[in-house]
Amino acid sequence: TGFRANGGRMWLDNDWKLLRNVNHDGRIFATSEYELCNVIGDPVKTNNFVDMYLEIADRLKRSLDGWSLSVSKSAFGADYPEGEVLPSDSKMKDRIEKLREQRIDEWHEEIKLSEIIVIH
Repeated sequence: TGFRANGGRMWLDNDWKLLRNVNHDGRIFATSEYELCNVIGDPVKTNNFVDMYLEIADRLKRSLDGWSLSVSKSAFGADYPEGEVLPSDSKMKDRIEKLREQRIDEWHEEIKLSEIIVIH
């Protein structure tokens, strides 16, 4: 199960939760490192298990990235026969529209970066 809000992302898989927060100091956004929590064994999240459980963290990162890319593509109509999410005559308040445009730019960038082939 995935979740995205205000730039932060989270992926829950059984008792493992991978999250990455975005902090804002009033001027810039800063992405935090990934955190891996075990919601059963450490319900108050006192430990970050990313380094201890590398394989689980990597698997959850891949799942989160794949899901997030799918959500971004869907936001541009990939899952809709009409090819759009909102009717073109829909009007939103200025603040909401500005934030929406910012997210759209981020989603475009995510899609663009996913298409880059890395040669090792």
